[in-house]
Amino acid sequence: MHHEKEQKIHELKLEFFTDVAHEFKTPLSLIIGPLNDLMQKDLTKEVKEFCYQVISKNTKRMMFLVNQLLDFRKISADINILNVSENNLSEFIQHTAKAFLWQAHNENIHFNILVPKNFTCYFDSSIMEKVLYNIISNAFKYTPRNGIIELEVKPIWKEQIRVANIIVRDSGKGIPDEEKNRIFERFFHGKDRYSSGIGLHLSYALIKAHKGEITVADSNYGGAEFVLAIPVSREAFAENELNNGEDTHKWPQDIFKLQKIHHKPIAPERERILIVEDDHDLRVYLRNCLQSQYHVSEAATGVEG
Repeated sequence: MHHEKEQKIHELKLEFFTDVAHEFKTPLSLIIGPLNDLMQKDLTKEVKEFCYQVISKNTKRMMFLVNQLLDFRKISADINILNVSENNLSEFIQHTAKAFLWQAHNENIHFNILVPKNFTCYFDSSIMEKVLYNIISNAFKYTPRNGIIELEVKPIWKEQIRVANIIVRDSGKGIPDEEKNRIFERFFHGKDRYSSGIGLHLSYALIKAHKGEITVADSNYGGAEFVLAIPVSREAFAENELNNGEDTHKWPQDIFKLQKIHHKPIAPERERILIVEDDHDLRVYLRNCLQSQYHVSEAATGVEG
């Protein structure tokens, strides 16, 4: 029995590292591809600009993944990572959501952001950026074209402590009831809903480190609803968890905005190519590489393809 348990753990670790390798493979492809394109001398100015933007975005994406793994290690070793400062949470949420506006526009997804006009409070912006990026990315991954994703912030009071409820709802396929209690587990793979075994588990661990909690339920749009509840009062944190100086974490900019490239009309006799790729950025890059020579159709899933 001990041998079987050790073997099971070993297999789970191998699956985990295989999934992490896949997470790195896509941004690496989106760095190498545009670099190879830039080595050509006959590119137009707008194509070069597109390549630079793709490289910039995916270099940051790689750094984000590396930082997630480092946080994963620190939390596993019970190292305190909290660095709380006073900031406007509404403004921070809107800045973070900007990263997804271009994808929402291209996939015709109604991305609604509902936040108070001003919500100045105490939170760790580095932790919240990672968690929000994971949860919102998840929503976009499982929400079909013409769907709905809603990001809402509700300030409440709980036992004389101010709490921020951050809710992400989608109209995707949802999560089966038998998996709702397990999706935050380390190494867990859902039957229908893919998980790399790190994103949701890390989000859960980061929210716990922020003295909050994360839950999942069915949304009123038919998909999933994630609720992040974090304390945002100064009294909720110890002195060594507070950063009394200026917040050194740079808030996310709109680095994910990629401009469309307009090519000359294609002759009707050109062949048609279908791109089936679940990663939005890779699909857009492939489309831009091919659309000057072919009629291009694209799909995010095998069924859609």
